[in-house]
Amino acid sequence: MKNKLSAYPHFFMNSNGTVADALTCITENKHGAVIVVDDRQVVCGIVADGDLRRAMLKGASMLTPIMKLVNINSIVLPATGDTNVEAKKIFGEHAGFNLIPVVTSDNTLVDIMVRSSV
Repeated sequence: MKNKLSAYPHFFMNSNGTVADALTCITENKHGAVIVVDDRQVVCGIVADGDLRRAMLKGASMLTPIMKLVNINSIVLPATGDTNVEAKKIFGEHAGFNLIPVVTSDNTLVDIMVRSSV
């Protein structure tokens, strides 16, 4: 089976990264956010461009660990069921969301729903 995540190289980053790493991902993916995962691909949360800008205004630097800024209360979709239908519903209800992690029961990232692709 092809790894679906290989289609999204700049849509997720490691939790050991920094603000600079997140900004690079967001600049490359052009969707205003990045999903943060640990070494096992377990989703830690999402960081949006606005989160980074607000943190920088409050004193964060390019070297600030991303885990200090990650939103751990992110919406995720279970890998079971019709993720396209569910993603369309969530994107319709949340105009500011551009990415939704698709996860297994143990919160492992297996796919990413992107607003422009659903």
